[in-house]
Amino acid sequence: MSKNVPNGAQDYNPFPPETDKAARHQRWVDGASPEELDAYIDEQADDSVPGWPEPEPLGSELPPVPAFDPDLLPESLRPMVEDIAERMGCVIDFPAAAAVVMLASVTNRRVLIQPKVHDSGWRVVPNLWGIVIGDSGTYKTPSTQEVIKIASQIEDEWWEQHDADFKQYALDQERAELELNAWKQMFIAAKKKDAKAAGPPRPVIDLVKPAPRRLFTNNPTVEKLHELLSVNPAGMTLIRDELAGWFAELSRPGREGDRTFFIECYNGSVSQTYDRILRGSIHAKDQTLSMFGGTQPVRLPVFFREEIEHGASSDGLLSRFSVLVFPDTPLLDSVDRAPNSEALETAKQVYRRLAAMDAGQPLVMRFDPAAQGLFFEWRADLKYRRRGDEIAPALREHLAKYDSLMPKLGGLLSLADDETTQTIDLPHARKAEAYCEYLEAHAVRVYSPRIDPTKAAAIRLGEKLKKGWKRKDDDDKLKDDQFMVREVYRKGWVDLKEPDQVRAALRILDDHRWVRAVVSESSKRGGPPPEIYEINPRIRSKENAR
Repeated sequence: MSKNVPNGAQDYNPFPPETDKAARHQRWVDGASPEELDAYIDEQADDSVPGWPEPEPLGSELPPVPAFDPDLLPESLRPMVEDIAERMGCVIDFPAAAAVVMLASVTNRRVLIQPKVHDSGWRVVPNLWGIVIGDSGTYKTPSTQEVIKIASQIEDEWWEQHDADFKQYALDQERAELELNAWKQMFIAAKKKDAKAAGPPRPVIDLVKPAPRRLFTNNPTVEKLHELLSVNPAGMTLIRDELAGWFAELSRPGREGDRTFFIECYNGSVSQTYDRILRGSIHAKDQTLSMFGGTQPVRLPVFFREEIEHGASSDGLLSRFSVLVFPDTPLLDSVDRAPNSEALETAKQVYRRLAAMDAGQPLVMRFDPAAQGLFFEWRADLKYRRRGDEIAPALREHLAKYDSLMPKLGGLLSLADDETTQTIDLPHARKAEAYCEYLEAHAVRVYSPRIDPTKAAAIRLGEKLKKGWKRKDDDDKLKDDQFMVREVYRKGWVDLKEPDQVRAALRILDDHRWVRAVVSESSKRGGPPPEIYEINPRIRSKENAR
């Protein structure tokens, strides 16, 4: 009997001659833990698969992330978020991220937060950029749209008021034109009687075309967005259902200026004037933009390619998405019941109250003494950890934005719970600190090596090979455990659509002993020999054993 006999299996021979392989494996599964089973399979592999080394792990597991704690939410929004998550049957992380970003959306430049006691030169606008990451079918979009819909009702009300104001403006403009025409006639008549007469005084016409108050926009050009921000000094929020497409648009040649525009809208402290022949000069003071959207994990390699490859030398567009949420998404049952109307109405009133604040005279918030000490201690620890050699440059750049993230969250959470507050107290500062720890774990997951495009492609191909290669071309006369490079890229898998992408992924699999190149004869047509690889059967042995 093997020296690695699982607990509970000592009373019988695990390999009686009358049982087949499947039955033997089942007996081991019944009496052994997964770790003990792996150990036994590894020990037996030397005899069962001669000529093949043990494959090395690809590191395909994503770093763990904590589940979202509803206590991190302000008490005024928690019932709404829990209600949506329960009815949708989704993880609470998605609607929670939307709820917090919507707090920033309705606040923006209506509030300024001063993180230090005396340094009034450092004041941050509590705007946030957020991304939720989840597979299709995890209800990330429906759940976040439910939250956005609540905040959007404020803009709907603004549009109704704008329509009424515009109708009144049109009437006033028509009346003013009549008054002006009447004045012109009286002026001409007076001059005809006496050329030296001063004539009647010109009527004073002081009409301003009402501009629509806005909170959200979806797919504007940069020029149009600049125009919108010029008449919405409190700031706006860009909502994109699929942010990977937005990133792809900005990566096209000639769009470098657009990327710079969005980056400068993050801090809410940069003023710009656009001069155009047809539109004239449009000035936007302290243009401020929040942002929110989602994407799928499969799109992360393309989504984050530039940031991960260039790290600190990139322009930092991705690192500004501080509310970066990539949760585990177990299957959850939805609940068929009526929405919690009281919770939804309470959330709406919170958003409405913040949106009604005057951006012309923004509230300046500071930490109270106890919370101030917590912030200084937390910031010192963050700076120390950012300097560690184990942190990748891209992640270090991302965490650098947390200096302002913590006071932003502290201010927003405080405002949501107490409409009279002008300070960030210790309980809300602690919530903000815990919220940053939660977001940092998700950032570590997103920036993990698995997201590297080539590594991700290798992992994806490895999973396909593990499940078994089903060949369709019998004329190649290859073995069942062999395949050609061209067979892979013809399948059109993500990041495996081009020959060079497949070769790069296979180099990683070869280095980890999952496959090996097969030396083949030259092509019958005189071309280069076909690129053939053989699959290490050991990558399937443990999978089949279970």
